[in-house]
Amino acid sequence: MNVETKKLEKEHSEVGQNLFAEQQRVRNFKKQITKLTAEEEETKKRRTQSEEELKKTIEQLREEEAEVLARKNALFKAQEDYNDLRFALQKAQEHTVNLENAIKQQQRQQQQQRQQQQQQQEQQRQQKQDQQQQQQQQEEEQEQEEEEQQQQKQKQQ
Repeated sequence: MNVETKKLEKEHSEVGQNLFAEQQRVRNFKKQITKLTAEEEETKKRRTQSEEELKKTIEQLREEEAEVLARKNALFKAQEDYNDLRFALQKAQEHTVNLENAIKQQQRQQQQQRQQQQQQQEQQRQQKQDQQQQQQQQEEEQEQEEEEQQQQKQKQQ
């Protein structure tokens, strides 16, 4: 019986060792599961945090994109305004040149009119003077004729 007892004790001892080894394995699995669960939770937290940061970054980028678009639109508007002003300035300069040319033309015309008036006045004065000379000459001729006629009358008498 001794052999059987020893055998049973040996088997019992082996079963105890196996049980202990299995319990150790179960504890190690539980530790690994706990560790992996904790790591998974930490990973989830980090992922959630990263997703939140990514969402914030995306929102910031969208805001910046909107600002850039607004600036771009403002620049286009400013460029359009600049082009409009430049066009208006060009038109104003053309108008100024046209006005200056019109003024010069009008001044030339006025100068020509004054010259024509002076020439007409000079012609009229000359004509008047000529008429006066003719009239005076006619009067002188008439006086001479009258004198001659009187002289002839006196001679006849």
